[in-house]
Amino acid sequence: MKTYELWNEFDSLYKNHSFKKVDENGYEVRFFDEEKSTIHGKDIHIGFLTETTQSADGFSTIALPETEYAVFDILVAKGYDSGNAEMDKWLADNPAQYKQRLMDGMGFVVLCYNEKFKTGEAPDSVVEIWIPMYKHIN
Repeated sequence: MKTYELWNEFDSLYKNHSFKKVDENGYEVRFFDEEKSTIHGKDIHIGFLTETTQSADGFSTIALPETEYAVFDILVAKGYDSGNAEMDKWLADNPAQYKQRLMDGMGFVVLCYNEKFKTGEAPDSVVEIWIPMYKHIN
């Protein structure tokens, strides 16, 4: 299923079974691993931030670990992978100080659709990509 189809499905369900959300942002949590293809039955989890870990009617929740994030702005009009070189360079330049945090043995990133995101077609529309990190001491 494509990401926009997941959002359409989520939006439809949310209209009928809304729950209290912390902010007006939309979030995608994307999991990846060479050896495992999914986590919690999916490799992408979409929705809103809540204050509870209890699943609402028709929804599931995940609790992300407390951590620091390296945050990158991605211009949607240039493509979601347009910032990969910048992110790869930052990760390559900082391995002595930071390591990427895993969840259940898998890597993950968070895409945040906040006030910088206008639409997918707007030339100045931005999605934040958050890479979970922790300080590493050699």
